Order: sequence, then C-alpha cells, then structure tokens
Amino acid sequence: MKFKTLDDYYQWSCDWCDSENRTLWVRVAQGDLTCGACHRSNSLPTAGTPQNLRQLMGGLC
Repeated sequence: MKFKTLDDYYQWSCDWCDSENRTLWVRVAQGDLTCGACHRSNSLPTAGTPQNLRQLMGGLC
C-alpha cells in the first residue's frame, strides 16, 4: 500500500481491488482505513507506534 500526501488527506490504493482512495490523516494515524469501492477494511499493523506515525505523517512511507 503506497501513500501520497494531499493536503489533509492521504491518497492510497487498495491492495484488494486496486482503486484509489483518499482518507483524512487523522484516520490514517488511528489505523482506520476502509476502501471506498470494495468497503474492505485495511489496517496498518504499526499505526499506533510513534516512530512509524512520524514517518507516515512525513510522507516517508
């Protein structure tokens, strides 16, 4: 799953159906990702750790 920063949102593609999605950065930080097309829940296994949050919020993923 690749992320791209877009103002207050992260643009990402669903690994299951390959659709493009945008999610608020707050939801990404909480690990709450749901695809808008297939409604499949995607989770970030390291979404709660401070080091990984800093990398994610910095757009380094």
